[in-house]
Amino acid sequence: MLWIVFKTHKNFYLYDRSKNKICEIKEATYNYLNGFDGSNTVKREIRKLRSAGYLRENNPLEVISNPYNDIVEHMLNNCMEDLILQVTQSCNLRCEYCIYSENNASRHGRQHRDAVMSYDKAVQIINFFMEHSRNKVIIGFYGGEPLLAFDLIKKIVQYIHSTFPERKVEYSITTNGTLLNNEIIEFFIREKFQMTLSIDGPKEIHDKNRHFQSGRGSFDVIVQKLTKLEQTFPKFFENVTTNTVINPEYNVNNYIDFFNDNVSLKNMHHRLSGLSDAGIDDIYVYNEDLKIAMAKEEIYAMANMLGWFAKDFELKEYFPPYMSDLIQKHAILESGEFISKSGHPGGPCIPGVKRCLVNIDGDIFPCEKAIENQEMVIGNTEQGFYLEKVKQFMNIGTLTENECKNCWAFLLCSSCGVSCTGSDGFCAKKRLKKCGGIQQYVIKILRSIKILEENGYDFYRFEKNVEE
Repeated sequence: MLWIVFKTHKNFYLYDRSKNKICEIKEATYNYLNGFDGSNTVKREIRKLRSAGYLRENNPLEVISNPYNDIVEHMLNNCMEDLILQVTQSCNLRCEYCIYSENNASRHGRQHRDAVMSYDKAVQIINFFMEHSRNKVIIGFYGGEPLLAFDLIKKIVQYIHSTFPERKVEYSITTNGTLLNNEIIEFFIREKFQMTLSIDGPKEIHDKNRHFQSGRGSFDVIVQKLTKLEQTFPKFFENVTTNTVINPEYNVNNYIDFFNDNVSLKNMHHRLSGLSDAGIDDIYVYNEDLKIAMAKEEIYAMANMLGWFAKDFELKEYFPPYMSDLIQKHAILESGEFISKSGHPGGPCIPGVKRCLVNIDGDIFPCEKAIENQEMVIGNTEQGFYLEKVKQFMNIGTLTENECKNCWAFLLCSSCGVSCTGSDGFCAKKRLKKCGGIQQYVIKILRSIKILEENGYDFYRFEKNVEE
């Protein structure tokens, strides 16, 4: 089916994939399209819709093929944006859910080990990245625990300063926080680092998941360090983001209350995310409380967009920003009809362009969410990109070709290659398992767009301001 109907409190709507538009319809038409009997008047409305190009009975799409296939090589050679540099595979924690901890590593090809990227390899990777990228780039440091290789990080930054002084480089780092000290924070401030800190909520939850090799929890160590460091460097910590992995066993409000109540963490930005299911054959299912918390935040975001809060209202976003997703999906709806014989579902990025992870050996992966085994390698900084492997990720829709061809959410899909990897590589069954949830989310997005427009929100003005 190439269309879907939905409603708000005010109106009834049809989204049609071929037209790539949302069309307001009458309640009787809505009911008819949902399978109820319709009067002659309704049937006349259906004929009008069909004559306008809606509700096509034939599907023009014949081939699943990414439209960027012909230019991907040029983009890989010239347009890289974000390098995530794995400076070490060593970690001083053994998180229960980490795919590289000993109890999970057999499924994913490697485990934590005392291996640090050599300086020569780091230089070679940086040179490769700079040769293949635009003027403004982002370089992130990743592990393992990257601060175990802090001396190497300093040398890399110094090398970039001396070798590429004309380039605009932003730095970021993801850390568990156990090794932070004054010297490190002063370096971050000097080099304008954006820091993401991994902390999993209250002590009893955090320590169950994030502990040292000995089994001792890491919560007290992190909070003690943060309390002292925030007093010394208050401005820096206003721009720190915490990343929290939600354990399905716990109510999400335990996490939100913790961040609201903790003095040392209150002024930071917080992000909650689910467990990664990359590399396993199943998907995680969360409790209803998570859906309720996300819905509440989404309502606040929409009210904020409409200007319903006071000017000094600060919207706290714990989940991926809903507003940016609304803007992105609205832009897709403005991209015109989709009646091509060839196309690809939305979702996949161009691996290696927007971002990529490079491990200590120079192997290139699509992003930090990809499991580190040979199935996921899309290149090496000595040999270059493996073009056919990159295209395999870009064209992941061929894995479920028949289902994708006939899906109404084709253009608005968010399923990528990394998200549908199982224990043996790309998994069609897993990709299809996610379809229902993705379609429900897209309907929610479409409904939210219309609710905003019904209440006077001007997407066009916002998009014009962004362009300017």
